[in-house]
Amino acid sequence: MKTISLILIFLYSAVVYAAESFIKGGVHTYDAQQATLLSLGYQDRLLNLPQLRFINWKGEVGFWMYPERKRTAASSFGSLQVGVDIDTSLFTASAFHGIGGISNTDSRLGSNFQFFHDVCGGLKDDVTNATLSFCYKHISNAGITSPNLGRDFMIIKIGVPY
Repeated sequence: MKTISLILIFLYSAVVYAAESFIKGGVHTYDAQQATLLSLGYQDRLLNLPQLRFINWKGEVGFWMYPERKRTAASSFGSLQVGVDIDTSLFTASAFHGIGGISNTDSRLGSNFQFFHDVCGGLKDDVTNATLSFCYKHISNAGITSPNLGRDFMIIKIGVPY
C-alpha cells in the first residue's frame, strides 16, 4: 500500500502546468493529395483547480493547402477543443477533442462544421518548459454530410510557455 501511495504522489507531482502558445506544421497522410497544414494556437487550464490542472482547453486557427485539378486549393479553419495534457519534466502527452469550422468544403470534407481530434507526444525542456511534439490530427464531420472521408495530418508542434 505504501508503494502505491508513493507512486500516486510521484505521478501527481510530475504533472507540471504552464499555459502554452504553439505553432504546428504538417502534411496530410491518407493519400497522394499532399495537403500541407500550418496553424497557431493557445492552450490553458479549463478550470483553475489544482486537482484538475491536467484538463485543458485550446483554441487553434490555421489553414491547409492541397492540389486539386491542376490548381492549388486551400481552406482555413478554427477550432475549440477540450482535452488532457500531461507534462513531466522531460515528456509531454495530450489528447484533445472539439468542434470547429472550415472555410471551404472539398472532396474529403462535405460541410463547414467539423470535429477536430488531436493526439500528441513529445519532449519538454525542463529549463524553459518549451515542448517539441509529434502529433496526429483528424478532421471530419462525423458523417453529418457527404463526403466525409476526413483529413488526417502528421504534425510537428512547437510549444512555448506563456
